[in-house]
Amino acid sequence: MNQAGADLILLWHMHQPDYRDRASGKFALPWVYLHAIKDYTDMAAHLERHPRVRAVVNFVPVLLDQIEDYIAQIERGDLRDPLLRLLAVPDLNALDEAERRLLLDACFRSNHAQMIVPFPHYQRLFDLHRLAQGEGGAGAEHRYLSGAYLADLVTWYHLAWTGETERRRQPLLVELMAKGEGFTHADRTRLLELIGDLLKNLLPRYRALAQAGRIELCTTFYTHPIAPLLIDFAVARESQADVTLPLSPCYSGGRHRVAMQLERALASHARRFGSPPGGIWPSEGALSGETLAILARHGVR
Repeated sequence: MNQAGADLILLWHMHQPDYRDRASGKFALPWVYLHAIKDYTDMAAHLERHPRVRAVVNFVPVLLDQIEDYIAQIERGDLRDPLLRLLAVPDLNALDEAERRLLLDACFRSNHAQMIVPFPHYQRLFDLHRLAQGEGGAGAEHRYLSGAYLADLVTWYHLAWTGETERRRQPLLVELMAKGEGFTHADRTRLLELIGDLLKNLLPRYRALAQAGRIELCTTFYTHPIAPLLIDFAVARESQADVTLPLSPCYSGGRHRVAMQLERALASHARRFGSPPGGIWPSEGALSGETLAILARHGVR
């Protein structure tokens, strides 16, 4: 029996939406920097460690904007992400109730089996939190848990979010995880500096892999819009015939917006990685004839 050959392309799509409040610049959620120090760094390490592996890695420009924003925040000490700011606060006893609630809500918002249970000190913090809730009634944990507890909590949250490869090669992470508790302001400051270094080194690592011919880098429309729907709402019926459409036939200025999003993405990629992208991964994989025509006019392969 003849067996036909097949080409397998591994495409890793790195994307986070823009979590920044346009008025204040404050980050509503921390997923950009957390995934950057965990999954994106681990992926770079796996590709570096296995030189025969070939892959396509796609970075959405609005994700890169936010990574660069975080690098600048940490370098300047102007932290607009609430969790990073609280990691750096010298005295966590001085937090108000809203800040305490933010830490206690956010720092247990994890996959417990994968990110809390494997670390006994972190699990103990969770158990103490549940005990305070049960013994003191609603909101008791905001009042009773000390600044020392909160310091350990915010430290362990960030330790659990570091990539496995970084935990094996970063002496600071080994040291802090072995220490387990009683984290000082100096400990947390060093951890914040390491987070900044991981973010700063991330894109150069992927750029080096691309320049060595081991991966291909591609991009996406700048802020990840669904391009076919920007051009023509009716195209939705090609995939879902009975879908309810807006009364307007199209998004105002949609074709121009798609072209602008593409032009900005191509320029962003060339600036950050030193050469134009080899191709594009359209947002959510969404394509239409008119979208393809716009891509072709801009030389996208």
